[in-house]
Amino acid sequence: ALIPPLSDDEFKQLRENILEVQEVYDPLILWNGILIDGHNRWKIIQENPDVRYKTTEVIFYNRNEAKLWIINNQLGRRNLEKSDAIDLAEKKAEVTAQMAKAKQVEAGKRNIEAYNAGTSSVQMDKSSETPINTREEIAKTAGVSTGTVARYQEVKKKAPELVPKIKSGEMTIGGAYKAVKEADLPKVVKLP
Repeated sequence: ALIPPLSDDEFKQLRENILEVQEVYDPLILWNGILIDGHNRWKIIQENPDVRYKTTEVIFYNRNEAKLWIINNQLGRRNLEKSDAIDLAEKKAEVTAQMAKAKQVEAGKRNIEAYNAGTSSVQMDKSSETPINTREEIAKTAGVSTGTVARYQEVKKKAPELVPKIKSGEMTIGGAYKAVKEADLPKVVKLP
């Protein structure tokens, strides 16, 4: 659910590539026995049990670390459409915020324990005090401008029915944004 699915053409090409050599070169990635990378390859393997493959088990301390790895892995490996890259970058920002909040909670618990134990020097975690411009971070991660992020977010908010048209290539983010803005304009009525 974190990453955009392959298009039919991309999946067909992947299937052809695998069946041609009867082997999946990139290992399927598992975390605690859960497949976190290689779902499309696994589907092809299940349909073609003679295909050779390998698995690699990775270690993460929690689900958010696994999610972050999945997102970063996809951002680094595919030529994503701008909208898909922005969606992934937004998910990354959400997961990172959850991880930062958990870190703050843990730091707070340690400080309370230290205070209750009579420790005179309680250390506050200052790493999260630097303000973060989320839109800038999303744009940087997605490799687009902050304006593109803002326009896409506006389209998703005001005209979510246009998002599938962006994803299919039928519309650009700019074109969809223009349609949203034109719909927001007051109608000019000519008086007789």
